[in-house]
Amino acid sequence: MQNSHFSRSTKVSKTKLIGLILGPVLFFILLVIPVPEGLPEQGKLVAGITLWLVVWWVTEAVSIYATALLPLALFPITGGLITTSRGSRIHEPNNYSPIGGCFWSFLQSKNPVYNEKLHLGLLVFLDIHPRE
Repeated sequence: MQNSHFSRSTKVSKTKLIGLILGPVLFFILLVIPVPEGLPEQGKLVAGITLWLVVWWVTEAVSIYATALLPLALFPITGGLITTSRGSRIHEPNNYSPIGGCFWSFLQSKNPVYNEKLHLGLLVFLDIHPRE
């Protein structure tokens, strides 16, 4: 019996491939053209990143969730936006516990056969010795 999960085609449609390439290309084109009068350099960076996002959203070149994370990665790298008010809050220590819990439950739901091995591995990693 063949698992349908593994028999899926991994071909990428032409639209997705064009969108995957066109988004970053348009971003870099916007970076090299002259800045309109009155528009700060940061505005040009934000416009380029927004154009990149729009292309990826419309063509669905990358998962919508991955596309939504693109500004969090590109704004600090390019200096397009100061992230002290919004994006940097995702890195607060209090956020890692729920994120880890969601990841752990996702792992368990996808691998029900290995639940016991995962739990025992975690106990060994944390050096916890359950009563026998």
